[in-house]
Amino acid sequence: MTVDNLAQLFNSLGSVTDRGITFLNGSKEENVVSYQTLLKLARIRLGELQAFGMQPGNELIFQLNSDEEFIVTFWACALGGIIPVPITVGGIRSNG
Repeated sequence: MTVDNLAQLFNSLGSVTDRGITFLNGSKEENVVSYQTLLKLARIRLGELQAFGMQPGNELIFQLNSDEEFIVTFWACALGGIIPVPITVGGIRSNG
């Protein structure tokens, strides 16, 4: 199977329930989310973004503390043709 973009790749993983992404939280606990579940969550997030007026070609700037929320939002952008622009806040600089 050949895929031309991330949206096609993500959609092709929609029926995969026995594989996914493992997220580690601060206490080293694992949370495994299947590709099927990630696709479902990303489609829901895409609907939310579209309800706020996001359209293909728009840029979405986002900063999320949760790795899982980051992946869901990134996938949603890819599915909807929205350009993801993730940012991070810089650390505190010392004066010395």
